[in-house]
Amino acid sequence: MPLQIGRDSLAPVLTGVAAIRNLPPAFQLVGIGWYFATCIVLGTLGGLWLDGQVDTKPLFTLLGILLGMTVAGWGAYRMLKNVMTPTRGGS
Repeated sequence: MPLQIGRDSLAPVLTGVAAIRNLPPAFQLVGIGWYFATCIVLGTLGGLWLDGQVDTKPLFTLLGILLGMTVAGWGAYRMLKNVMTPTRGGS
């Protein structure tokens, strides 16, 4: 029997996203800050690990930092877009 994914099966996920969007903007901004820091730290650590494996000291570290900053910037943009847009029927 194939797995069927419908709107009912995604209800807990959708209500979780709606709950996050209903948080005050200050709490959403804290989450964006953590996301930003996590992306950059993980990119840096991944680059350091790859440099240790391949023995190319600054190359992958710099690429990891750049990749982390790119992912963080794109994700922060998308999250800030949600924070800055007014909710429907609200203030």
